[in-house]
Amino acid sequence: NDDFSKIADPDIKTLDKLKTKLKDSIQESLDKEFSNQIDQNISRYLVDKTKLDVPNSMRENYINNVMEELKQKNKNDKPLDKDEVTKMYKDIADWNIAWYLIRGKLIRENDFKVGETEIKEKIDIAAKNSNLPIDQVKKFYEQHENRHKIEDDIVNEKLFNHLKEFATIKEKSKTTDQLRKEKEKNG
Repeated sequence: NDDFSKIADPDIKTLDKLKTKLKDSIQESLDKEFSNQIDQNISRYLVDKTKLDVPNSMRENYINNVMEELKQKNKNDKPLDKDEVTKMYKDIADWNIAWYLIRGKLIRENDFKVGETEIKEKIDIAAKNSNLPIDQVKKFYEQHENRHKIEDDIVNEKLFNHLKEFATIKEKSKTTDQLRKEKEKNG
């Protein structure tokens, strides 16, 4: 019923247009999830295939940062055992550090840079997607940490687009139920 579509979204006048908008939105979400999964698989492949000895100092620094985060979260809980934390986080630390080093080398070798036009485009997209005034979104991205995040996102996008040129990607059709079960299984 067209009245329902107007309640769901005042800009949409018919139920068919609402269905189309919902279908497009779901497809966009699935495409983004698929792309993220490919990016994860590529980074996992590179880390697994690159036999890299992680510097002990970087691992130690990583574990110390984890210890600090855990202390912040567990202020009144029992004291943390560094050996236990190291044992729990060593593999995660090694993987993250290896990816950090590989990623950095790939970015330097391919000279990925971010231009002001690209940042402006991302800010425009963020404003459109958030329905916030463009000035408010621009102000948000003027803050150093947020500016760095958007630049990092653009570099990552360039990096993975470049890496996908060399990847063999096999697409399989799956139902949403299959995807949901996989997601539950994998956490």
